[in-house]
Amino acid sequence: MSSYWIESGNQEKKAFPKLEKSKQVDVCIIGGGLTGLTTAYYLSKTNLKVVLLEKSKICYHTSRKFYC
Repeated sequence: MSSYWIESGNQEKKAFPKLEKSKQVDVCIIGGGLTGLTTAYYLSKTNLKVVLLEKSKICYHTSRKFYC
């Protein structure tokens, strides 16, 4: 079974840099699934400094591997 979101998405994915040094943030979100992305998005609209960490591809497991 393939994922509609992966198949219909922009094929040219944005590359994000690896975290190679310490960062001073207010909130660290681990996991770039739908919940992590939504949380990071809304927190970024406040005065908080937010970092999102994902070991693989953003939103990959949420919409492809687990078919949520």
